[in-house]
Amino acid sequence: MSLPVQAAGGRGDGPSRKAEVGVGFVVASSVTCGLLRGDPRPARVVAVLDAAVYLEISSRPGDGGPGDSRPGEPATAWVALLARDAVRVPIGLVTALPSQRRPFAAVTVGDRAVIGGGELALPGGGPAGGDAVHRPLRYWDPTVPRFGAALGTASAARRAEALAQLATAMPRAATDPWRTPAQALEAALGSPDPDPHRLAEAAGALAGLGPGLTPAGDDVLAGALVTLAAAGDGTRRAALARAVEGVVGRTTPLSAVLLAQAAAGRAVPQVGDVLRAVAGSGDLDAVIGRLGRVGHTSGAALALGMRAALRAVTGHVLRRCA
Repeated sequence: MSLPVQAAGGRGDGPSRKAEVGVGFVVASSVTCGLLRGDPRPARVVAVLDAAVYLEISSRPGDGGPGDSRPGEPATAWVALLARDAVRVPIGLVTALPSQRRPFAAVTVGDRAVIGGGELALPGGGPAGGDAVHRPLRYWDPTVPRFGAALGTASAARRAEALAQLATAMPRAATDPWRTPAQALEAALGSPDPDPHRLAEAAGALAGLGPGLTPAGDDVLAGALVTLAAAGDGTRRAALARAVEGVVGRTTPLSAVLLAQAAAGRAVPQVGDVLRAVAGSGDLDAVIGRLGRVGHTSGAALALGMRAALRAVTGHVLRRCA
């Protein structure tokens, strides 16, 4: 789905050469719709991975772009340009190329881009260092369905215990730092109307805990937030969202954006698949296996947060039968 187009000039081209402009279609999250359809705005590449490019859209207008924002000033939005086989984060634009084709090899941190007017234009991110223009072909909704009372049954509680297997299958040295705070989060969510101070302590112990762009402690919080939204537990979800908002400054800007998406009930598709199976529809073991392949520790951490919320919603602590 990539159409090479010729355009005069380009980064690194002489006067007698022409750089290719790669025009391709993407499948975009509905979260990005307003940015793509709005007036053009400057953006800046802040992270480049084999399967993803993350871009920050400035909170201040002007030609300087996000790189000129004040220290500590948050971006109004982020978007992720994703390879076809990347994890579909709720702010994603999914391209046609798989990561093994190295679709972002020419993109570097600090590159400027423009989003709006129906496209994302990334200078230097196309063929032979030419421009890349990404236009939405269709949209998908990253909102996890509302399963309501189906997640509050004894059978759902029994199925939820299977989520612990993702963490127990990993080396304890890798999971111990966030498994204990996850238990504190579960205890804090135990009351139908959680104590805000206790919940703030639990959220504070998890926020920013771990390495990487999305620390594992944040994934625990995200899993709990999305699950409470899917269960229709507005009181607990709102209480946890307030607690997370108070400590979100402890984590990375990208993770803060994804936590806000989780508070709104949006997540990677694997989370929705697991919750659907917990509610009684689908192969639970198969979807848990797919969740476990999300990131290095993200899947296991999301699972622990989901389990903590499900235990709170059901009011049961049941062990899964062998």
